[in-house]
Parts: sequence; C-alpha cells; structure tokens
Amino acid sequence: MELLDYSLLNPGIRKMVQLLREAGFNTTDSGDGATHDCECDHPNPYVSIEVDPESLVQQAQAIKKLLVSKGVSFPIPQSEEDAESFPFIEANYSPVDDYCLVYVGNILDKDLTLLTTSGVN
Repeated sequence: MELLDYSLLNPGIRKMVQLLREAGFNTTDSGDGATHDCECDHPNPYVSIEVDPESLVQQAQAIKKLLVSKGVSFPIPQSEEDAESFPFIEANYSPVDDYCLVYVGNILDKDLTLLTTSGVN
C-alpha cells in the first residue's frame, strides 16, 4: 500500500480513510460528497477499497465490524430516500479482470464517534 498524504483528501473524509488504511485496507478513491475538486467526485461520501477476490466477503465483514466499533450503524433502508442517505457497504467482483472492490458510502468523519481507541485524531 502506498503512503498517502491525508491533507490532499477531501476534508470530511480524511479520518475515515486514515482509519481504514491504518487497519490495513487499501483505499483507492474517496470523497466527502461536498468538496468537488475533481470531475469524478460523487455527490455522496464514499471510500473505495481494493481487496483480494478470495477474501471479498471476509474483508467486507471486517470493514463493517471496524466501522461499527467506531459508532457507525447500518440500518436497513425502508425507502428509496433512506437508501440514498443511510450508511452502506457494497462488495463487488468482476470476473472479467478478477478485480474486487468494497465500496463504503454515506459515512463522514463526523459519523465516526468512537475514535479514541485508534491513532486517528
């Protein structure tokens, strides 16, 4: 995993990315949904994480466990509006190029309420 200068990331997602990377997850893209420095920035907060195909489900579960330990909840959306705003985790696999990505959405630094046990400030 390459070193990352967190100051170059959108300000609302820096701690989230740092938390994931310090836990050993290879983040590849992120955005806070508010800062639109790049044309490719999404309208909602997100972090993309590259994972090994053989451990896709296990890694997605580990990411959920980490985020839950930091105060994030994952309620089941009851409407389309909920689905657009509730925190979520998706795990995707492309058999064409054997590429796996875990996509974490709608979670900002401010949603990580229990950061005292990690080195993230």
